[in-house]
Amino acid sequence: MKKRILNIFIASLLVIITLLQFGAWDNNLPADNSLWNNAAGEIRANNDALEVELGVDLNEAHPYFQAAAPTKKPDTTTALDVDDLGRLWTDSDDNVIYVLTAFAGPTWTSTASASDISTSDPTFTLTNTDVEDSDGGRQSQFIGKGTQSGSELTTLGLTEFSHDGTSDDEKGKWRVVLNSGSEGNSPTNVPIEYTADGKIKVANSLSVLDEDTLSSDDDKVVPTQQSVKAYADTKSTIAFPETTVFNTTLASADTFQDLDLSATVGSNSALVFLEITATTFSDRYAVKQKGTGSGTAAGVHYGASTPWGAASFTGEGNTTIVNLVTTTDSSGIIQHACSSNTETITIVMRSFIK
Repeated sequence: MKKRILNIFIASLLVIITLLQFGAWDNNLPADNSLWNNAAGEIRANNDALEVELGVDLNEAHPYFQAAAPTKKPDTTTALDVDDLGRLWTDSDDNVIYVLTAFAGPTWTSTASASDISTSDPTFTLTNTDVEDSDGGRQSQFIGKGTQSGSELTTLGLTEFSHDGTSDDEKGKWRVVLNSGSEGNSPTNVPIEYTADGKIKVANSLSVLDEDTLSSDDDKVVPTQQSVKAYADTKSTIAFPETTVFNTTLASADTFQDLDLSATVGSNSALVFLEITATTFSDRYAVKQKGTGSGTAAGVHYGASTPWGAASFTGEGNTTIVNLVTTTDSSGIIQHACSSNTETITIVMRSFIK
C-alpha cells in the first residue's frame, strides 16, 4: 500500500512540473520564455538609451571589411554623412585599417600614419607562426611603400628578421632589402646583412672585417666588380720579440750583406730596434735599409772620425752593446756591414713596428 501511494505522488509531481513549464512559455515567441522575454526587453531598452546618449545607431556601428573603399552606409544604399565620421574600414586585400575622415568623396585615412605606442617600456612584437628551420624562414618584415607620380604603389624597401642557417636552433639574422629601381613589390638588393656569428655582409655575399676574407697586403685597391672587401694593414702593430736574428761573422769586410728579418717581422716593411753585441770590438759596424745608399761600408761611415749615429758605431776595444734603429725593405730585409769579417756579432731584435 505504501509503495502504491509513493508512486502516485511521484506521478502527480511530474504532471505539476510539466504544467508549470507550459504556463511560463510565450506562444507568440516560441523560442523564448516569459522570464527571458522580460530581460530581453530591458536589454533592448538599455541599447536604445545608449544610442541616444552616444548619438549613434548601434546597428550601423560595425566596421567594414572589404576590398574597395566603402561609399555607402552598412545598409549599402544610404549615402555616408557627417554621422559616419570615424567609421572603420579594414581593407581585405592587405588588412590595413582606415578611418573615415571626410564623408564627401569619401576620404578614408590609413591608421598606419597615426600609429603610436606610449608606455614606460614600449614593445612591438611580430610573431611568425610557421614551424620550420629553413635559412631565411620564420621571417618578420617591416615594409616601406611609396606611390609614384603615375600612381604606382610599390615597395621601396624593407627590413627583415629571419632564421640564420638550417639547423633546429634559435639563430637569427637581420638584413635591409632595397628596391634597385624597377622591382615593384619584390625588392632583392641587400646592401647590408648581419648574421648570428657577428659578421657583417654586403652586396648579398661578401663579408666585411672577417679575417677569413680580408684582402692581402698586396691588394692596395678594391678590385673591379668587388663591392666592399676590407683591406687590413697588418703593419699597424708594435711587437717585442726579443729574438736573436744574427750570431756569427760577416762574409766579407766593409761590404753590406743581407739580413733577412721576415721570419720575425713578416714579408713587409718594418721599423726595427736592434741590440748589437760584440766582444773586444774595435771595428766599425753599420745597418741600413736594403736598396739604399752605397753597397760598401765606406758609403755609410769612415773611421773613428765619423760621427756616431742611429745606424752605425765604432767599437772601443772592449765588449760593446749598442742599440741601432733602421727600417726593412718591403720584404722584411735589412743590410749590415762591419770593417772586420772575423768578429762575431750578436744581434737581438728587441722590438719592431709594422
